[in-house]
Amino acid sequence: MGWYDHVKSYVWDDRTTPYLVPVARLSQPQADREIRTYTVFLALVFIPGTIIALVQAKHQHNTLYYWAAAHAASVVWCAIYLAFTKHPRVALYCMSAPVAALLGFATGTLNPNLRTVETVLLSLFSLLWLRYSLRVVAIARAYLQLSPELPPDLPPSPPGRRRGR
Repeated sequence: MGWYDHVKSYVWDDRTTPYLVPVARLSQPQADREIRTYTVFLALVFIPGTIIALVQAKHQHNTLYYWAAAHAASVVWCAIYLAFTKHPRVALYCMSAPVAALLGFATGTLNPNLRTVETVLLSLFSLLWLRYSLRVVAIARAYLQLSPELPPDLPPSPPGRRRGR
């Protein structure tokens, strides 16, 4: 067992960090951890986003920024509610966050001074975020049917390109 395996066990463990485990194989503690991480991400993005939108609304006297601030604040509250209840409809509302980010980046509303490369990269990030949000919705829908216990040690993953040599 090399240094890579030791580092990997702290950073990535399918029992406790199940981001690539199919939803049907998750347990409730794994789902809790994944939803909690998603909630923290949404809060870290949308709490400052709310403040920035309010500052821009006051500075530019543009009602669009008031709507953006209200949406950002509602995403934060829904994310917190999702962390406690795992309600699928709340997870669906949280999916509006990457859609709003995608629209803001793609149209230049969030920052009109972005270069084309930056706009494309942020739009791609928003699309990946939207894809992951679909997983969170699937976890919320399946939460009550998931096992309440962590799974025993998972079977080893199939050999990869580097490990199989």
